[in-house]
Amino acid sequence: MNDTISDNGRDLSRIEAVAQAMSDLIRVMKAHKSAHGSGVPGVDPAAAGLLLAIGDRPIRVSELAHCIATDVSTVSRQVSSLTEAGLAEKVPDPSDRRVAIVELTEPGRRAADDLRAVRLDQFAALFADWSDSEIQEFQGYLRRLVQAVSSELGTRASSLTR
Repeated sequence: MNDTISDNGRDLSRIEAVAQAMSDLIRVMKAHKSAHGSGVPGVDPAAAGLLLAIGDRPIRVSELAHCIATDVSTVSRQVSSLTEAGLAEKVPDPSDRRVAIVELTEPGRRAADDLRAVRLDQFAALFADWSDSEIQEFQGYLRRLVQAVSSELGTRASSLTR
C-alpha cells in the first residue's frame, strides 16, 4: 500500500499539510499575541480570554475552568488577579453559599468590550485582502473543524464553543 494513502482512500499527504498549516497558525497566533499583548492597557494577555469567557453571566470558577479547558487552580489565580485589578468580583453563589461565583465589575465589562473591539480590529486587518465570501467560507471550515475536535473530545468540549 502507498504510504500516502490511508485505509479509507484519503491522501495522507494532504492531511499532513493541513496539520502543518494548523501548527504554523497556532505558532504565529501565539507570536501575534506576544507582540500585541491584549491590546487593552491594564489587561494582562493571560486574563483577556478569561474576561471574555466570564462575559455577562455570573459563573463558578470550576465552570469557568471547564469553559476555557484549564485547571481550577490556574483559573482561581487568574480570577484573583482580575479581582485585584478591579475587573471582576467574587460573590457567594445564591444556590450554594459555600461556593463563590465570579462576575465582571463595570470596569471589567468595559475592558471586555474593549478586548472584543481590539480583536475585531486585529482580525479585520488580517483579513483585509480577503473577500466576504472567502471569509465566510473560511469561517465555515473553522466551525466544522471546531465541531470535529469537540465531537472527538466528547461532552467536555460542549462548553468550549459558542
